[in-house]
Amino acid sequence: MGINGAIMQKANAGHHVQNTIRVANIEESRKIIVANGGTLASEIIDIPNIGKFCYFKDPNGNIHGIMQPAQMSSG
Repeated sequence: MGINGAIMQKANAGHHVQNTIRVANIEESRKIIVANGGTLASEIIDIPNIGKFCYFKDPNGNIHGIMQPAQMSSG
């Protein structure tokens, strides 16, 4: 295992590092995020053959992503 992802150029000066966390169940993870002071920043996006993805903000306002890979998707 390790860190997978992409390195991209900044789109603008306000662009920031954005982490994406692999989860087994995106719906349950969204509930846990909200219960712990985070806020949801997007709806769940279905990416065909990749998985389900969404953004959230942690209690400090930092934006992160969560991804449920397709092989873990339950529908």
